[in-house]
Parts: sequence; C-alpha cells; structure tokens
Amino acid sequence: MQMEATFKGRVQGVGFRATTQMIARKLKLCGSVRNLKDGSVELIAHGLKIDLEQLLKELKELFPGVVVEQISYKSNAAPVESGFSILS
Repeated sequence: MQMEATFKGRVQGVGFRATTQMIARKLKLCGSVRNLKDGSVELIAHGLKIDLEQLLKELKELFPGVVVEQISYKSNAAPVESGFSILS
C-alpha cells in the first residue's frame, strides 16, 4: 500500500525529515520525504497499512503542532524505490 501525506506547521528546520526517515526505516517502509517550497513536507511511503498508520502516529506524538493537511492511500501502488530517503 502507498500513502501520500502533506504536513504543515513547524516541519522544516526541526529534524522532521530525519525523524520520519528513522521511524520509516524502523518500520521497514520504503519511500521518501522532502521539503516543499511552501514550507510544508511531503511524505510518500510504501508498506503495510498498519505500519503506515504507526508512522503517522509516532510523528504526531513527536511533533504535536504538526497538521496532516492531505493524506491518501493507494492499495495497488508498487514501491518505485527500496529503502527510505530524504530528498532535497
């Protein structure tokens, strides 16, 4: 399953991407996270839905002011990459 999410709030310059990568790797998810020009952060992750939801849960706990502005799931999407990376 693929999850795409956009995070708003205090998400740039606070370790949000590195923390996302650490949690995603712990959960054995594939995908990427990157800063967007508007100050938000985009996340694309592939894995089991329970692990994708755990990633969101942990991010919300560690960054309580963050708002998940958009989130979508695609059940038939195959990962386009292996591992989890931070994009610039």
